[in-house]
Amino acid sequence: MQDKFKTVAQHKPGDAFDYESETAQAWNSFPGSKNKIHFIDTSHWRFFNPEGSSLEKAMIKIRRGSLRVARALLGDDTVRGPITIGAGSKESGSRYIFLPTTGEIKDRYLPGATEAQERACIFDHELVHAVGRGGMDDDATRSESFADAYAVIRHLQRYGAASPVINALVTTRSFQMVFREPGYGLDHFTSPIVAKILEQRHAIDWKKLTPQETVDMAQKFVMRNQLGTTTTYNLHKEFSALHDKAQDIGNGDIAPVKALAEQLTTTNSANVFKYGMLALQACMEKKNIAAALKGAEWDETRERLAAQEAVFAPPKQPPAAGRPPGSPG
Repeated sequence: MQDKFKTVAQHKPGDAFDYESETAQAWNSFPGSKNKIHFIDTSHWRFFNPEGSSLEKAMIKIRRGSLRVARALLGDDTVRGPITIGAGSKESGSRYIFLPTTGEIKDRYLPGATEAQERACIFDHELVHAVGRGGMDDDATRSESFADAYAVIRHLQRYGAASPVINALVTTRSFQMVFREPGYGLDHFTSPIVAKILEQRHAIDWKKLTPQETVDMAQKFVMRNQLGTTTTYNLHKEFSALHDKAQDIGNGDIAPVKALAEQLTTTNSANVFKYGMLALQACMEKKNIAAALKGAEWDETRERLAAQEAVFAPPKQPPAAGRPPGSPG
């Protein structure tokens, strides 16, 4: 029987993230991965490898045609990561995980988390791209949902089911779906799966899962709770006028936020309202945006949003007996 993760429930939010220990544990946790998965520290351009493999030795293993990997391994500034790149077949090819280990974290998954929690989430997300069946799926949204699902479960294992900072991933991914550039926002729309896992955060004993069971659980949550390709595409398309506005919002521009709010007050789509409201919540968590959205006009908008929320609210029903909906069991 496979051992559980050695670090389960031993982390505190302020603990430093130990890349040397985590990479070693990854190889031990997933048999056969040591010769397949290569971790590269792009802050110092070195390999994490107990055998001390050099860049030159790793380059020999790269199959022809993997120019992107070759450039990355040679220190191309355009491939700093975090990113996982495959070389060779999906089933047996090598995987190269590029991880900045120091410096500013530009795209934070979890606003409000400690640096260690953020780096752990990034590490786990990229790891399952490399070790999990489906981690390099042609359906990018499914692949990213799988990676986020695994990262969320690992967070619950590392920091406990009550850890509040992981909640932000639901709103972060909805914000990105609405306001980031179209390719990134659509590919990384993982909110439905992340939300479903967090609904079960106290119903499943995450600490009892072995590494492979953790991978399998993440995959099951994706397969049972993904919205579907057409539904996701159409939802993303509804927000096309707001794509590429994330940087503007980061700079304090409230116009895209007000445009989203106005759209939500008139939409007839439950999904548009649900995930648009999550994106709006992410906006309101930015202090400069929250401070700017005040006054009678915004108060009226909030009242209209509350009225819409009542329209889309599901009828209250008594809880069903047995396994909670959406749980993979």
